[in-house]
Amino acid sequence: MNTFLKTIGFSELKYQKDVEALMVKVISSANNIEKTEKKGIEQSAHVEYSLATSSSCGIRVCGEEDSEGKFHFSHYFPYLKALIDNHEEEIFINKKVDSDGLTGMCEDYRLGISVIFYIQNVVEYHSHFGESKVLDDQIVRLAGLAESGKIILPTINYAQEQMKRKKESKKKSQLMAEARKGNLEAIENLTMSDIDNYARVSMRIKNEDLLSIVDTSIVPYGSESEMYNITGNILAVSSETNIQTGEKIWILQIESNEIELDVCINASDLLGEPEAGRRFRGNVWLQGNLVKTYG
Repeated sequence: MNTFLKTIGFSELKYQKDVEALMVKVISSANNIEKTEKKGIEQSAHVEYSLATSSSCGIRVCGEEDSEGKFHFSHYFPYLKALIDNHEEEIFINKKVDSDGLTGMCEDYRLGISVIFYIQNVVEYHSHFGESKVLDDQIVRLAGLAESGKIILPTINYAQEQMKRKKESKKKSQLMAEARKGNLEAIENLTMSDIDNYARVSMRIKNEDLLSIVDTSIVPYGSESEMYNITGNILAVSSETNIQTGEKIWILQIESNEIELDVCINASDLLGEPEAGRRFRGNVWLQGNLVKTYG
């Protein structure tokens, strides 16, 4: 996890004792404390201490509070506040093996793969959704912490081509929804579309660079389920300063395969100058905030 402490501006933490001292500071100086009773365990609560380290970033320390009011540390994670709504038809909730942390998994038709993200707001999840393992028709706000990244030039996209791509993406999403229901015609259409795309890419790759063919992409990366290599169009850029260390952090609003999310990265880990209209490419730890909808 130390890699992502660097993401939010703690690049000078070199030893475990320094990390432990930071966790003590988070608990003693927390801006926000949230609790929820643990199901099946009498007089025990899941507790989260949150300390903001910049306008959008912070650290959350999680653990258990016993009947005597003593806190027992479980795990911690740095976070970026997620602000952009993404609608998902179905999200499956799973518990992490090594901690009380939770992950969400959804089948996103825009990508054609299952997207897995680390859930930021576990206490709110328990308060709003109880122990539900499947959430239907749900809003999730996605955010990413990048361990490294680079700025690359955009592809040449004309407005007419962009409109065409959006129509094709919408049609593909509808076909994938039908394919999941067992519609053989939809499965056949998707198969033929993939064959045609493969043929077009195979021809172009002989004379073009891959990044001039593929505008955006979200690809699983490494052995961790929530890690992705993301290439996306930059929609907006802002910078923040870690109030504890003075290190500069970039906050990038990214669009990738019609999914919008915010990504933060330590300025020292970003190669190039970020600007709206350019593209970002980097390895990102994907997080999500489950939003309670009413009405």
